[in-house]
Amino acid sequence: MAFKIPNFAKQMGGSPFHVTPDPSTGSSTKKSSMAAVGTEERKKQYDEKGWKYDDTIAGYNRDGSKKEEPKKEEPKKEEPKNEKKDHKPAEGVKVKSRKEKRAARRVARLSKKNKKKGLTKGQSKRLSRNISKAKGEKVKDEDKTNVGKVIKKGVDKVKKVVKKKDKETEE
Repeated sequence: MAFKIPNFAKQMGGSPFHVTPDPSTGSSTKKSSMAAVGTEERKKQYDEKGWKYDDTIAGYNRDGSKKEEPKKEEPKKEEPKNEKKDHKPAEGVKVKSRKEKRAARRVARLSKKNKKKGLTKGQSKRLSRNISKAKGEKVKDEDKTNVGKVIKKGVDKVKKVVKKKDKETEE
């Protein structure tokens, strides 16, 4: 057996969410008696009712005080600053590409760290690798990472196979 729930909307005389159309206008929206925010009409309505102005009236703050208009000062023409921070990469390194710039920053950071407290074996390897990258040279095999060495071996094997196939197709 199901319980019957009484229809409260009917008891209350209709749902508060259901708006019936206004017979004079035919519109189902409720109209406000106040004028639009920020208009002179609204200011007149506030005057008629004797209310204190608020931020809904143009030129007044929320507390009713009049807004102060910011003083318009002539913008000062300043000379553009051409002073750019000169980035000093590691000594004797001529920067060319982004890769080289990034490597030069790493070299500067690692050499600074080396002067302060010294580097580990891996960090010193990274420093020498980045020095050669910053100069635009090829990285020495002893400075490469283990992953880099394995990849190089794989690439070399693929190149050998490709060369063999090219020779076979030529003959």
